[in-house]
Amino acid sequence: GVNCEKCVDLHYRPLGVLQTAENPCIPCLCNISGSTVNPNTNLVDCVMNSDTNLPDGKLPGDCYCKSNVNGSKCDVCKTGFYNLQQNNPDGCSACECATAGTVGASSICLSDSTGQCTCKINVQGRACDTCKDGFYNLTSDKAEGCTPCNCDVGGSENQICDKVTGQCVCSSQNLMGRRCDSIQQGYYYPSAHSIYTELEDSFGEVVFNRNPQYIGFSGRGYAVVVPGSYLSFLLSTPINTDLSNNYIFIIMYRSTETTNITFQVQAADDENINMTLVLPVCVSWCQANTTLTQPLNLNPGPNLIILTVNSG
Repeated sequence: GVNCEKCVDLHYRPLGVLQTAENPCIPCLCNISGSTVNPNTNLVDCVMNSDTNLPDGKLPGDCYCKSNVNGSKCDVCKTGFYNLQQNNPDGCSACECATAGTVGASSICLSDSTGQCTCKINVQGRACDTCKDGFYNLTSDKAEGCTPCNCDVGGSENQICDKVTGQCVCSSQNLMGRRCDSIQQGYYYPSAHSIYTELEDSFGEVVFNRNPQYIGFSGRGYAVVVPGSYLSFLLSTPINTDLSNNYIFIIMYRSTETTNITFQVQAADDENINMTLVLPVCVSWCQANTTLTQPLNLNPGPNLIILTVNSG
């Protein structure tokens, strides 16, 4: 100025500093990314102490901020905004948190370059808008944000489901249901009890009956045996499986006296396996089985088994 009463461009005189002081003017140091043009000077500078009328809410040294920026030097994103950038005309981007997935329905994120919102425990993503793997159905009324998939361990490929519908990935096209826990019509699930035989279909001459007085039998009927007789049959077990090949025998029977039966398994190495099972008196149909402590080891595929009936 003519009387040296003004600071040069991009400088200002703080409040309380006299014009006559040594070096009264200091640099504005506006953040170039968050600042905009001073309408009075058309420069990216700050409010000067010599301004006749200070802008509302501003003091000497305050820079002119972009719309989404705060701070005396325009170096801080406003609450609810993040990632201060020079090429952003507004300075910072809106957080746009998905309030259904944020703690306390907060719409505020970190103001740094990540803009990370505060997610509920089962939610992920910058904006907390996606369920974590293993969860689905993001909703505001759940404290955890999303619901566990709970895919059926036996029927699904893994524990990851569709994050919107919750549909699990079924391990077979013959399975159905959201959790892959149901079977398509026309199919069945082969449990251990599906490895069975009907003794009335044993080899040789078998005395067969299906007296309705003894209703409760399975298959075509039942085999009638007496002490000293035996039945031989094939029992096929799964091949190409991770099963241990140790099995428990379960037999359905009825008997008017206590009876001992012996299972003899013809092994591939010609070493026979024998096991005895006691059948208590049972006037209706009962089940008896060997124990887990003494399982029978069967080879994958067909096994020849001879069942001998002994006296009580």
